[in-house]
Amino acid sequence: MKKFLEMEFFESLFISFVLSLLQTTRTTAVSIENKRLGVNRKHEKYIESSMDLLVDPCDNFYKYACGNWEEYRGAEDAEDIYTEMLGLASYKASKELARQLDVIEVDDKPGFVRKFKTAYEACVGLKDFDLVHYVRWLEKNTNFKLPINGVALNDGTDKRDWIETLAILRRYGMNGILLEEEMLPHMEDKEKLIMTIRKPQEGFVKLTLKHLKSMFKSMSETFNLTEGNSLWAQVREIEKGLVRIMDNDDNEDAEDLDIKPVKLKDSPLPWLKKYVRTVLNLSDLDDNLEFYLMDIKYFKILERFVGNFEELAICKYLFVRFLWYLHQNTPTDFSHWECADMLRNLLPLASNWLYREHHQKLNDVIPDIHNVFDNIVQEFNQTLIRKKSQLKYSSFKYLLAKLNSIKLKIGNLPIDDTTNFVEYFYGNITLSPHDFYGNHLKLLEFSYFASHEIMPNISLSDFEKYFNMDPPDDADSTSPYYVTRHNIIVVPYTSLRQPIFHPKFEDVYKYSALGVAIGHEIFHSFDYSGLQLDENGEMNNAEYTRILETPIIARKLKCLENLNPQSIDEKIADISGLRFSYKAFVKQFPDADNKSRFINGAPMKLTKLFFINFAQYYCDTDNGDYDEDEHGLASDRVNDAVTNLAAFSKVYNCTANSKMYTSQRCQMWRRR
Repeated sequence: MKKFLEMEFFESLFISFVLSLLQTTRTTAVSIENKRLGVNRKHEKYIESSMDLLVDPCDNFYKYACGNWEEYRGAEDAEDIYTEMLGLASYKASKELARQLDVIEVDDKPGFVRKFKTAYEACVGLKDFDLVHYVRWLEKNTNFKLPINGVALNDGTDKRDWIETLAILRRYGMNGILLEEEMLPHMEDKEKLIMTIRKPQEGFVKLTLKHLKSMFKSMSETFNLTEGNSLWAQVREIEKGLVRIMDNDDNEDAEDLDIKPVKLKDSPLPWLKKYVRTVLNLSDLDDNLEFYLMDIKYFKILERFVGNFEELAICKYLFVRFLWYLHQNTPTDFSHWECADMLRNLLPLASNWLYREHHQKLNDVIPDIHNVFDNIVQEFNQTLIRKKSQLKYSSFKYLLAKLNSIKLKIGNLPIDDTTNFVEYFYGNITLSPHDFYGNHLKLLEFSYFASHEIMPNISLSDFEKYFNMDPPDDADSTSPYYVTRHNIIVVPYTSLRQPIFHPKFEDVYKYSALGVAIGHEIFHSFDYSGLQLDENGEMNNAEYTRILETPIIARKLKCLENLNPQSIDEKIADISGLRFSYKAFVKQFPDADNKSRFINGAPMKLTKLFFINFAQYYCDTDNGDYDEDEHGLASDRVNDAVTNLAAFSKVYNCTANSKMYTSQRCQMWRRR
């Protein structure tokens, strides 16, 4: 009897345990589902905050989707911290990194993490920022004598060399002034980097008197009124002439289309030998060193132009530009997030490592992102197959091989032995927790050293070891980007955060934001410029010409040129990226047109929501700053993309009388 009672007791206990376990499982499942719904509802409130429901989506879709974006920014007290969606994601990433650095214990961390925190501590809370400290540090720690006496103008008795000045300032980050110098993949060997010297590209922006006054406010020792006026007059005169010769189309060299490496001893510009020797910090320079020299006509005109000024005046101009460069790339208030943001760009591999360590669950979503990528690729693959009869067979094989070789990389880090590699990469840097100015200059110089000394000796052919090294003013981008010569799309870790992405996002949000961004980058491999390179990153002019001469391709290119001849590559990527991302979404979710989510209190079909979320990826204050950008205005990017997509007109019932409707759609990779 006792044994029976004991058995009954244990059976009762077991049943109770099982019921409790089932209840816990149900509670956990409900909790996970509630969290998923909460993440999506939060994102939908964010969507609603940016929309302007008074606008007809068929009249101006960008304004319909983003019309209240600037008002939303104001409510968030964003000031000038960011103007667009990617900026918001980057801002949130920097704030998070700052919180991480504030509490992290570094004793048991790799050396590069300790260096990162040292640089952060030197930055946070810096009082009385003073550009003069950069001047003092350079005078004390280098042999570089500055073209100033104190910070007032000297009497001109010292002979200054503008070539040497330009080269030394390049080592500390300044580029695109008088010339642009960088290490780029060799045209005949993508694994080999080669120094390339060309005229400044489109990013050059003239200094204004307002800029100069702003810079002077950040200097404890400055010019008196007479000296300041004289300096401004010189800067204005020099830049007026520089812009004139940079914009002169007569400077374009036909031979630049088929550029070949030049040996230093054969340079048509004798002064370049001194520039290269100084910029590489070499006392003895091999005359057989090869480099690419472009825009030779421009440089010959530049020589004559510079000769019209006293050398000291050019040197002073260069140093003013350098101080402005530093002024532009330092925090405003030295707040925690600003310092973290600055260091993300100066120490990008360390920043990526810290982000990955802090977001271990990112590994769980990588297959999901690859799935989105694969589905977009598959949709384009099917279109190419259907388009096969309209292409030469060799062109079809060329395009298909290129598409099938595109790789997607999540995070800008080498996968193989990551921690040890990052430790090696930053091994020679020494920083001080009490010297912000010295740290900044050291890190700028290291970025130059890394791109010119470390990177050329690293094989990037192995995808597992691949990483990208951009200049320090844009080294830790939040936006996905395409690396042309390696046919790789890099999705930065910081792209994988709201409002762009969340692991618990509904699929409509995953495909319409990050998915479209990935699709955009895929089609940079198939835009007007990208088509020149085959699947191995090698030039193939014969096949390139053959593709462009294909009647249907030539017709579509003409149509795209009419949209905006200055940004044809971006138009191809915008329109085709949206089209094939949408096709991939509806292919995977064929009932999307019958399902909805509540937006602004009413059900909205997922197909409509797809386009709204896509547009909000580009929401910007649209204040005209993009006029100088190759992408064009944010509003034009969105409206041009949807106008040229038949599916959009169908989903929103846009008629032939609507502004967002056109009968002649400019889709380069459309079947008809």
